[in-house]
Amino acid sequence: MSKRKINDFFSVSQSTSESEPSASKQNKSADSCEEEFCKNSDPVDSTTTTEPKKKKASNFQKTWLNDWPWLKLNEKGAMLCKYCIAHGLKNTFTTGCTNFRTSTLTRHAESADHRAALIANSSCKSLEKTVATVISKKEESVISAINAVYWLAKENIATYKYSSLLELLEIEGCESVKNLNSAKNATYKSRTIAEEMQQAIADTIQTDILNDMKKAKFIAVMTDESTDISVTGKLIVYVRFVDEEFNVKSHFLGNFNVSEKDAGTITECIIKALRERGVSPDKILCLGSDGASVMTGKKSGVAARLKNESPYLINIHCIAHRLALCTSQAAKKIDYMQQYKTTLTNLYYYFKSSSVRSGRLAKLQQILEQPQIKVREMHDIRWFSFYNVLEGIYKSWSSLVSYFDGTELSRDPKATGLRKSILQYQFPALTWWLMDVIPIVTSLNLVFQKENLDIGAIKPAVATAVSSLNYLKDNEGHYFKEFKELFQNGELFGHKLQNVDKQENKVVSTMKTFIDNLIENINTRFPSDSVSVLNAFDCLGFRDLSFIPKSELKDYGTDKLEVLLDHYGQSHGNDHEPLVNADLTRQEYELLKQLVLEKRYPRDQLQVMWKIISECHGEILPNMLLLAKIALTIPVQTAICERGFSAQNNIKDSSRNRLGEAQLMTLMTISIEGPPLKDFNASKALVEFKTKKNRRIFQNFSVAGMNENK
Repeated sequence: MSKRKINDFFSVSQSTSESEPSASKQNKSADSCEEEFCKNSDPVDSTTTTEPKKKKASNFQKTWLNDWPWLKLNEKGAMLCKYCIAHGLKNTFTTGCTNFRTSTLTRHAESADHRAALIANSSCKSLEKTVATVISKKEESVISAINAVYWLAKENIATYKYSSLLELLEIEGCESVKNLNSAKNATYKSRTIAEEMQQAIADTIQTDILNDMKKAKFIAVMTDESTDISVTGKLIVYVRFVDEEFNVKSHFLGNFNVSEKDAGTITECIIKALRERGVSPDKILCLGSDGASVMTGKKSGVAARLKNESPYLINIHCIAHRLALCTSQAAKKIDYMQQYKTTLTNLYYYFKSSSVRSGRLAKLQQILEQPQIKVREMHDIRWFSFYNVLEGIYKSWSSLVSYFDGTELSRDPKATGLRKSILQYQFPALTWWLMDVIPIVTSLNLVFQKENLDIGAIKPAVATAVSSLNYLKDNEGHYFKEFKELFQNGELFGHKLQNVDKQENKVVSTMKTFIDNLIENINTRFPSDSVSVLNAFDCLGFRDLSFIPKSELKDYGTDKLEVLLDHYGQSHGNDHEPLVNADLTRQEYELLKQLVLEKRYPRDQLQVMWKIISECHGEILPNMLLLAKIALTIPVQTAICERGFSAQNNIKDSSRNRLGEAQLMTLMTISIEGPPLKDFNASKALVEFKTKKNRRIFQNFSVAGMNENK
């Protein structure tokens, strides 16, 4: 036994001496020692003959994760170093160490590799923080620029003024604008960039609108045609819908170039616009227009063509346009009224053509201490602007006569003719009398132009106007009484009127004829006993429900409800199921009448009442809620289209008459739909602006790019 031990001893000694490494190889790195230690931990003495003791295996302790933040486990349960892996180092803690000892962790924490990784990680964090700060400043700069182009669009200022506005902001010390420069050829101050920013703003606005519109059950389309300053045919389109919370919304959809204004072209344009925005045309339940034959034609009009897409669609002739026709047609066949309109037109062009004449009139009005009012133009198709013209003549008649009295009439034959016209008894008499009549119609028109006008408000408003007009047939109004008081001894304000005896009776008959014609036209265009689908929606307002005797309550509104059910409760072809269940709707209507009376819901506004009903009884009245949404979706007037064309003309004027369709639509979207500047959130537009294309102003500061360059 002892001999074998001696032999083994000399054998080991010889092996050791033969394999003794060189001095350079002895200087192993700390990580090499660590690796050898992890692999050959606790070696067994080969010289002993006794079996070694089995040591208890160490386990990973969860507390180590808190003690060493760089430590983590892989899927096999081996220990890894986050920092060493992140920086591409190679050691035991990047491949996986299973020697679960604190000494192993301590050794790695003190190793050269790990210290280098820590330094690199700290530098990277500092770099990321620096880059984030730089990017944040760049984003602030772009947001300032977006706010600038938004202000230009809201104020209808040409986009090419963008660079000049930025220059002003820099002069005034706006630091964020100075950081826009990304390179010599990327200053972000060009007109192209400004237009791209405005497009990003318009896209974010339209996205919000489209998201709400897609959720809506039904939509209405309001449209009108016009010609812009560059003699380009335009078709403006608005949409109206009720959102999930029973709020009525009307939004600008687009202003499109149309080469032809026939029904086929207009229909195609509307359908294309909706489909491009992901909205199906079969959601259209109403077309609102100015009543032109191209829109309302029963066989081949736009409404008739759209019914092929949506058979439940109804056609609405704007009530404001209908009322304007009532007034213009009432005066059409009355000689005195036509002469009166001609005189007003001649007065307008007489002063418009000469700044000297206008200046003299203004100076004379100042001397006489009368209101300085310009003579305004009257349009045959816009009788509601007539009130402003009429009021101007009423307030300045005396100064007009004085002006012509002081003019050398022999040198100015136009002045001679105008003086003779306004001194005829019929001219001032009609002026004062019309001041009693026209305000009644103008007030009705203002009611009709309310954006969210209730269908149920039309009938009482019309009835009130007709009643006021009937009163004036047999009674003198306030202004005509004033005229009679002022007209003494054949003179008005000291000016002798001509042909009083011949014209006095004629004026009275003209007044009565005009009122009779006006009342007849109103009753014809707004019949109180109409059974149309539009008028039938009046049964959903319950305005007079409280005045109905209990014995008649069961029959209240049922005739109008049946009109609605004939249209919306019947199947229209194999592909279109009824929108409501007719039998269930009748049951719900009876229940609803009781609820409205018992709960005393407010009935002055249709939308407010139905919003309450939706919140309180939505589950038991599903069919009635659908009818209510349809009623609120229907636009009874299209004045919003006229406002849209006003916005178009303010943007595309003589100085910007080359604006293209896309840019004009972008600017109109911002002008019409954009919130006030103080409420504008540029962050959404910034995201849209960044995602449209890769922007150099943000590319130059990417951490990844810096690491690659490194």
